[in-house]
Amino acid sequence: MRALKQTLLLAIAFTFASGVSFAQQRTVTGHVSDKSGGDALIGVSVAKLGSPSGTITDVEGNFSLTVENTDTLEFRFVGYIPLKVTVAGNKHIQVALEQTDVSLSEVVVVGSRSADRSLSDTPVPVDVIPMAKILEQFPQPDLNSILTYIAPSFQSNRQTIADGTDHIDPASLRNLGPDQVLVLVNGKRRHNTALLNLNGTFGRGSVGTDLNTIPVSAIERIEVLRDGASAQYGSDAIAGVINIVLKQQTEGLNGQVTGGIHKEGDGELVQFTSNYGVALGESGFLNLSVDLSKRGHTNRMKEFTGKIFEDDNGNDITDEELERRGLERSDFNMRVGNSESLNAGIFLNGGYQLSEKNELYAFGGLNYRNGISTAFYRLPYQSRTDTDIYPNGFLPEIVSYIQDQSLTVGLRSELGAWDLDIYNTYGRNSFDFGVENTSNRSLGKASPTSFEAGGYAFSQNITGLGLTRKYDLLSGLNVAAGAEFRVDRYQIIAGEEASWKNYSEEGESHPGGSQGFTGFTPESETDQTRSNVAFYGDAELDITDSWLVAGAARFEEYSDFGNTVTWKLASRYKFGDFATLRGAYNTGFRAPSLHQVHFSSVSTVRIDGEFYEVGTFRNNSAAARALGIPELKEETSRNISLGLTLNPASNIQLSADVYRVDIDDRIILTGTFGSDPAINSILESVGADRAQFFTNAIDTRTQGVDLVVSSQWNVGSGILDATLSGNWNNTEVVGDVKTSELLQGKEDVYFGRRERGRIEDANPKSKYNLTLTYGLKRWSFLVRNVRFGEVKAYHSSDPDQDQGFSAKIVTDASVTYRLTEGLRLTVGANNLFDIYPDRNREDRQSSGRFIYPRSVTQFGSNGAFFFGRLSFNIKNS
Repeated sequence: MRALKQTLLLAIAFTFASGVSFAQQRTVTGHVSDKSGGDALIGVSVAKLGSPSGTITDVEGNFSLTVENTDTLEFRFVGYIPLKVTVAGNKHIQVALEQTDVSLSEVVVVGSRSADRSLSDTPVPVDVIPMAKILEQFPQPDLNSILTYIAPSFQSNRQTIADGTDHIDPASLRNLGPDQVLVLVNGKRRHNTALLNLNGTFGRGSVGTDLNTIPVSAIERIEVLRDGASAQYGSDAIAGVINIVLKQQTEGLNGQVTGGIHKEGDGELVQFTSNYGVALGESGFLNLSVDLSKRGHTNRMKEFTGKIFEDDNGNDITDEELERRGLERSDFNMRVGNSESLNAGIFLNGGYQLSEKNELYAFGGLNYRNGISTAFYRLPYQSRTDTDIYPNGFLPEIVSYIQDQSLTVGLRSELGAWDLDIYNTYGRNSFDFGVENTSNRSLGKASPTSFEAGGYAFSQNITGLGLTRKYDLLSGLNVAAGAEFRVDRYQIIAGEEASWKNYSEEGESHPGGSQGFTGFTPESETDQTRSNVAFYGDAELDITDSWLVAGAARFEEYSDFGNTVTWKLASRYKFGDFATLRGAYNTGFRAPSLHQVHFSSVSTVRIDGEFYEVGTFRNNSAAARALGIPELKEETSRNISLGLTLNPASNIQLSADVYRVDIDDRIILTGTFGSDPAINSILESVGADRAQFFTNAIDTRTQGVDLVVSSQWNVGSGILDATLSGNWNNTEVVGDVKTSELLQGKEDVYFGRRERGRIEDANPKSKYNLTLTYGLKRWSFLVRNVRFGEVKAYHSSDPDQDQGFSAKIVTDASVTYRLTEGLRLTVGANNLFDIYPDRNREDRQSSGRFIYPRSVTQFGSNGAFFFGRLSFNIKNS
């Protein structure tokens, strides 16, 4: 908060020092329609020339934007002639666009610091996803699932029986890690989550960004840069960048009320989303979004088939005992599916023109999520189950309390011929664990049944300054430079004593701590900070109107591991309005997260009748040093891409991009060491029995192709939009595993087959999407087919026991009817035909627990979901 106050004081001081007079700043509204038919056009790009400010039209074809009387607005839409309109004294602008033989696209922010670079002009591939239609027509309720079903290169799925990862979905771009994609909001870096993915899911050992903490109602559009961009934006941008552009509308209140349920009768969803915008006089705007949702759990386990009860001699007496107690096998089922969650989020976006050259802006939000997931059922026959408390065993519930806060405050101004941006961005995420319906076995009947198990917290503060300037050199030169100072903080907070302590007396052999999720010990507690400073510069030169060349470089110095330099070169050549050729080469990096450097968790586990201290040790711990584990360093990458865009007709656009990403020194979480006598003696010397670590161990190569074909057709009295898009990729580990000298020959533990499978085959290698939308007067129709490619689950040691899962096609459909000018009703389905993944082989089902794959995911295993939605739009009077 101190940094935020300093930034505000600096902004105020700069404003008064400028000594310029106030201009006539105000909000203009407008409506955009098709000139020939008069139909409203949704998603039209409205850009203020010479400025990064802009917006898009909503589902009614309306827009609002803060302007000066001297501003000129440019309207662009696929298949229409771009139109420029001077604001002058107009308060409301009616625009009618005419269809054309020339196809142009939206002005984009990500990937270029030039204020007026359009989508077709960028030297790297960028997807622009307007949210207006999505919020109204699409079945997916949150940002992760929306992007999974729209952008073929993006993949995210909910996990099950994975502790905290049940509530924060790992997401990837181009099949790289969750921590190798950078998320921006309004062009500013978004903080990571506090959660470190530790369970056996895709992204194990990584830290991502929780996109679902941003209310969907706050988003105007999403820009997905499918190319490395560390030279422009810093660490993590190896696979690409996702930029969330917030709404600026000032016309009133709009939103949706959604209800839905799965075909199986579970996973009930109730969701309320709302966005309200108001003009601040004639010089600014304030936009507020509030989203609320409640999701019930799903369960696709049918019936447990294993042993439940045994006699004193260890004989299985399950059937007899079930009959005697009047129970069914299904009474001992787990919950294998989506977790239960309650989510509440609020987000604000605002701006105010202080004077002709000074604009103050701010955005940020709060999000709270309460999730309930479960662990494995503790069965009555198991020694860890205290049948005095739970005669029929118990199903531990892991309760998560996730809080997220963010705030950005900045000042845009002018410094001579330079445009200036001074800003401060703060973000914090905390993740606290509770465990209910459980026990600490070592306490016997005296054990509580609920525990506070501790948690994590992560915060980030960035203070930055950016400068941009245009020169009249050749056909135009745009130059940008800037600096950032960033401080990260990571904390682990211990749980209450009973959540982690073993109270067994001598001669007893009961496990300690809360079952289902053991609390963090005081020894695991940490409070660590890291700082880094960055300097960057980039330039874009239009040699001619057709030929663009661009370059960028960035230097970063970290307080804990040193410095790094990254750079990028890119070019684009336009062959008239018909075709564009583009290509780029860049280097990138990802700094090891504070979580990976400082995480530790130790628990007492009984193995073959003996207790062992087993856990994850810090990379700089005595145990790591004893085994020769080197200190963590940054991952580095090299990315090359080549793309072609075509406009074969006025209503058709095509783009194809091929790419290769080589990453060196990827950080992994090793397997558990300690079963070897020689290693045991080393670990015992530092007080450990079994250990695993984070380390730079492997190099990978990812190659792939992206394809997008979009078109628009007049069909009857309506308009048909058709988009075919696809991504094919292949990731493989190249070269040898980089073990320490003391652990040579232990590659199968250092980086085992299952871990290799999570990187190479846990996500689909291909995904194709065909989306058709048709608008006819009061009606709108959506049909979408997404083909999720095959995945493969690896056995820990035997390739013959691996299992592949075939590709599947999932169909979404919806129908929308405009009841009144401001009220629309939508009904539809996700996974209309109730498609499931291939079933696990019987030997992989864990006695009926996991009918469908758990360690690899395509689209989940919940089946059909049906929904109804009422969209409303209430304009300010």
